[in-house]
Amino acid sequence: MTAFGHGASQRAYWEPPAMLDESYSPGHIHPLFESKTSKEVKANLKVDRLTLLLPLHPNDHEIALNHLISLKLHAGAEGILPAGWSAKKGSMVAFSVMIPTSTSPLIWSKTPGALVQLKPAPGGKRLLRIEIFPLGLTPEGFTYLYDELLCGHLSMHPGEIAKARVSRLDLALDLHGVRLQDWAWAMPSRSVVRHYVSKGVVRTLYLGSPKHGAPCIYDKASQQKMSGGEAWTRVELRPKPNVPLAALPLLKNPFAAMRVYDVRSAFGVVNPGQVCRELALSHAQLKGITNLLGHVPDTKGHSMAKSARQRLREALDGSAPSWWTPQTFWQGWPDALAMAMPPLFEKTPLIG
Repeated sequence: MTAFGHGASQRAYWEPPAMLDESYSPGHIHPLFESKTSKEVKANLKVDRLTLLLPLHPNDHEIALNHLISLKLHAGAEGILPAGWSAKKGSMVAFSVMIPTSTSPLIWSKTPGALVQLKPAPGGKRLLRIEIFPLGLTPEGFTYLYDELLCGHLSMHPGEIAKARVSRLDLALDLHGVRLQDWAWAMPSRSVVRHYVSKGVVRTLYLGSPKHGAPCIYDKASQQKMSGGEAWTRVELRPKPNVPLAALPLLKNPFAAMRVYDVRSAFGVVNPGQVCRELALSHAQLKGITNLLGHVPDTKGHSMAKSARQRLREALDGSAPSWWTPQTFWQGWPDALAMAMPPLFEKTPLIG
């Protein structure tokens, strides 16, 4: 997952202004600030990375080891190169698999489409670990890996592939027409927010620790160096399904737990000032919704039925933008699987 502006990382420390009190009544609230987002948002869901684990039967240990060593060493195994030192560490055999980007003339990719490792497992067992990268999850890339690597060089049967356990699954949701900086993002089970700021603008948000697969939301338009008027946000999740490959179509929607808040609009119920609402949005982005609520008084005024914190919490709960529809996004999951792994998840799949 990608982050930007590491060298310019900043933190915003904000305390609620003195004008935030219980004296405001609904009649004093100005028209709410409308967040800047395009009227039409287009969403695209795809599989960005996949890791498969295949335990080997003890009788196949030596055969697999000799076969993989032979595959790695023989010059006839086109598109197979030695893996880097980090992949070799703890592996009995490790090599990278390139895929053809052109067939006439034959040109191999400069970056790997997959990494293959033979690793020791508990109890004296061994397992085959295959990590497939974005290049290998294009329709052409995976078809090549399936035909040449899995069924070809590794002589795996479709039934074996179906039983391979998915230990890692990276999903990418592209939201065209959405500016990252206009919204606050949250996951109920992850209170810590890590961020990267460039030139005073939030470019990347992690909802939790990046080392532990935290959801990542970042400004894809900025990463692609597109013009300033382009709005494109990417949401990356790593749900860790730990299920057989054949069970992926039944995966529960991991985006359903994510929340998006229009903080600038919601904050108008406790402070109508535009500057204060901008500060509230920055605080929520950099420190989280829970932290923002903690700075708002939870005591009731004489003329108020609810405290400022209660009013803000209710306003935030009702501020989700109309374009944030996880159920609709997830309807594209079958198509995302078919696009990433066409030999396996087409209309007439080989596994199921």
